[in-house]
Amino acid sequence: MTSTRDHGRSLRKIPFGLLATLLTCSLGALAEPSSPAPTPQEPGLRELTTSRDPWQKELDRKEFNGETRPVLSGRSQQFRLTVPPHSGLEIGYAVWSPLGYVRNLPVKFRVVFEDEQGRQVLLDRRIPANTPKSYDRWHDTMLSLEELAGRTGTLTLEASRRDATPAPLAFWNPPRLRTERNSTQPNLILLSIDTLRADHLGSYGYTRPTSPNIDRMAAEGVRFDQAFATSNWTLPSHASLFTGRLPWHHGARHYGLGSPLPPDETTLAEILWEENYDTAGFVGGVFVTGSLGFDQGFDQYVDPGYATFKTVPFRETLRRAKSWMQTRRGRPFFAFLHTYQVHMPYTPPTPYDRMFDDEYEGPFARSFSSDDYAPYRWTDALDPRVVDHIRALYDGGIRQTDQEVGDLMRFIETHSEVGDTCIVLLSDHGEEFKEHDNLLHHSPKLYEELIRIPLIFWCPTLFEGGRVVDAPVSLVDVLPTLAQLAGVSPPEGLDGSSLHAALHGGTLDPQRVAFAEVSGSTQEKPGSVTAVRTHRFKLISSSLGGQERLELYDLESDPGEQRDIAAENPDVVSELTEYLRHTGAPSSENSPQTTPEWDADPMTLKRLRELGYIH
Repeated sequence: MTSTRDHGRSLRKIPFGLLATLLTCSLGALAEPSSPAPTPQEPGLRELTTSRDPWQKELDRKEFNGETRPVLSGRSQQFRLTVPPHSGLEIGYAVWSPLGYVRNLPVKFRVVFEDEQGRQVLLDRRIPANTPKSYDRWHDTMLSLEELAGRTGTLTLEASRRDATPAPLAFWNPPRLRTERNSTQPNLILLSIDTLRADHLGSYGYTRPTSPNIDRMAAEGVRFDQAFATSNWTLPSHASLFTGRLPWHHGARHYGLGSPLPPDETTLAEILWEENYDTAGFVGGVFVTGSLGFDQGFDQYVDPGYATFKTVPFRETLRRAKSWMQTRRGRPFFAFLHTYQVHMPYTPPTPYDRMFDDEYEGPFARSFSSDDYAPYRWTDALDPRVVDHIRALYDGGIRQTDQEVGDLMRFIETHSEVGDTCIVLLSDHGEEFKEHDNLLHHSPKLYEELIRIPLIFWCPTLFEGGRVVDAPVSLVDVLPTLAQLAGVSPPEGLDGSSLHAALHGGTLDPQRVAFAEVSGSTQEKPGSVTAVRTHRFKLISSSLGGQERLELYDLESDPGEQRDIAAENPDVVSELTEYLRHTGAPSSENSPQTTPEWDADPMTLKRLRELGYIH
């Protein structure tokens, strides 16, 4: 099914004159409804309750000014409603004016309740003519239903205008019936700091003071010392995070423009949504954008960079997220926060740009971008001193982001209305600074600097912290863990398993293993690289370009992975190869399915070049 968002994009490509004709013919006038509202007994009315209504999952989605929501479109929507005591109606509405067309036409939105006692107007709002800021954005309101408590009737949402000239599209966010309640389910915040390698944090052994607030979070929470991403880049790792499945199982894995997360995958947001969690995502865009399927299960999915295709400051992401959290009125919420602020281009503001290398005066003194990187992509021409400074810029971005992590922690600690809240801080992959001959993470590699990530659970009111877990864990373990924290049974067929016991002082099997993969490469070579990681060993298997290669590293004696010991340890290689084969990992004989490549628009392509993913 074509989504409303995709339909809106296709309309923007139609010539203006034809667009006006299409709007006239297909939309018609948004006139006042002429027929009487049906009674609640008539078929076809949706039921509106305080629980999640299944029909909402089937709705199309629409993006306005970087915020995507499920939508009801058209001039009239009707619902059967029995009003509980002490309740309200949360609702949003918007007008889409393609190419700025018809903004001189006022549009009226009205919400009406009708039963045998009569007709009562709950909302009568008019988006006036010639006010561009009122168009192409969501308008939200909470309507009190106190006077209607105990009554059963029909709720009608109406969008109308007075004349018959071409009208803009009107959209309603699905109404939510709200009651004040104290839930025993904890609030869950999933915080993904893109490109943050674990060994650049103090709590993971780094000597520079990059992370005082994250270190406090680790000291007060539960830190997983051996946590691993499922890939070396954003899209497949986040797809694994959201689905609890490895890249070759969810299919969103091919390097380049990326492959969308399939709509038939069940996501963490969908699981929590069905358990009556309010769900919202506040993201930095591109490879976690809604157009790639990551908005599945979210009431709101906010990507402020969508319209500008610029990296959104994390403080702006937090501002929006905190405002949303404060309006949940005691209901459990799930918030996904994502930032590219640590990711290249490295442009930390003052004082972070000079914080860790103040005396440097060479190239890239205050920033390092994809244009700076391009001449050195496949060479060894960069002086080691310059590489050290680029690393310092990266560290400055970490320190800047850490300040904002501290702000989020203080918000949770000082705002009682957010209740019991658990923050899970993690990353999707790391970054290379010439440890294995390259910069950044755009080469098909799975060494520790690229896949060892932080994973910290900070839940001050839920369990005692101050513990470190040494067993190998993975991003695929996060979904079942958060589901269990919420009291929800995760779906079957996951590749991950819950870490819940470790959060409450238990132990994990030290024989656990973690897997990772990168499919394809920036050189457009076919094949893939896979890895299996035990507590001691890592096996890396590559089939890129049709060339089979196996590498084995003993991480106890060689944590930097500089000495391949595959030849002298055939038994270990055989055992770990069998682990990969058992999971269905890619090999020369087995090529798991990849979802179709993303059809990215020109502005998205420009953003991907800025981030260094394409050239």
